[in-house]
Amino acid sequence: MLGEMILSKKLLYAVLLTLLIYPFQASFSEEYYTIFKKDSWTVESVKYAENDYGCLMFNGDSDLELRIFADNNGMDLSIFYDNRPEINKSLKYFSFRIDNNMNWRDTGSYYDEGWLISNFDNYSDKDGKDFVREFRKGNKFYHLDDNFKVLSWFSLNGSSMAADAFGECVDKEGNYSD
Repeated sequence: MLGEMILSKKLLYAVLLTLLIYPFQASFSEEYYTIFKKDSWTVESVKYAENDYGCLMFNGDSDLELRIFADNNGMDLSIFYDNRPEINKSLKYFSFRIDNNMNWRDTGSYYDEGWLISNFDNYSDKDGKDFVREFRKGNKFYHLDDNFKVLSWFSLNGSSMAADAFGECVDKEGNYSD
């Protein structure tokens, strides 16, 4: 009798624990929706929670990725080296060049969990427009070290159409699931 009570209490606790934990896990799971894919570029909407969305435009894979991200907190440009994380950690600035245009440098960039991040709030309106123009028309995005030497490059083929899809995602506030 005592053994049956202990067993049923353990079962009850397990069921209650599952019912309490499962809704929290479900509410924090991210849902990704691919809304564009062409050449090297992919655009995705990500749903973090109810009414909490973001938009990603990226080129690359898990080892090396160039990404533009937007949500209700703003927009950033970032780069990730999984197989060489010491690169981003060692840089003081986010420096890059598109094709043979002039070099760009964000002195307000920061490192976060492997990503070197340049927040678009650090750019003037004119610089932002210049970046978009170069990005849409360009062929190659060069990531540069602090001495403006090339660390890596990404193809910009398809970036103009990807930018259109990304802009639509931002306009929709990433909401593609409803």
